[in-house]
Amino acid sequence: MCVVADYPRWEVSRHEKTPRNDYVPPTTPFEGNSRYKSDFPMHARTPRESFKPVENTIRSDAPFDGVTEARKSYVQHAVPRRETREKPVWEPSTARMDGMSTSRNDYGPKEAMKQSSYKPDAVAFRSTEPFDGSSTQRSDFVSRPAERVRRREPETYRKPEGDLDLNTTAKMAYTRKPMEKTTPIKPQDTHVDPGKFEGTSNYHVS
Repeated sequence: MCVVADYPRWEVSRHEKTPRNDYVPPTTPFEGNSRYKSDFPMHARTPRESFKPVENTIRSDAPFDGVTEARKSYVQHAVPRRETREKPVWEPSTARMDGMSTSRNDYGPKEAMKQSSYKPDAVAFRSTEPFDGSSTQRSDFVSRPAERVRRREPETYRKPEGDLDLNTTAKMAYTRKPMEKTTPIKPQDTHVDPGKFEGTSNYHVS
């Protein structure tokens, strides 16, 4: 078959194991120098000069005499002692209180007439004739003779004449019909090749 022709069996050589390299210690003594120290050796360097201004000009060679700008500007002066004033003693007034105030002076009582009300008079109509005992209720709703209400007796159940028809709308509309077996619609030809199945492959050779 095509599988055997396209994928033939090849001979594979056996993998040889790589020999192990054992560690061999050095014979020369360790000097203590590393590659970092040999590549980056330490060099002597001078300190960088400061960019700050020189402050030697504000220094004086004379000894400090204790006089400062604050002592010159803020001289302590003699301040006289503050005299205490006598507090005045409150004395009540000898005049009689008249009871008047600004509100009473500005808003004094005025003589005015009482405002008449615009509401209508709520006095009910009164008649001078004596009450005769008649009213609207008595004249409209007059008592009349009435008959006694009789109780209605229910009718006695009577069995209907004839037999009960058990036919319903569903039974009459959906009646049983004769049925035939449905023939299959699938094709009859299965397209099977004649002969024995050849099972030879790359994994199985018969």
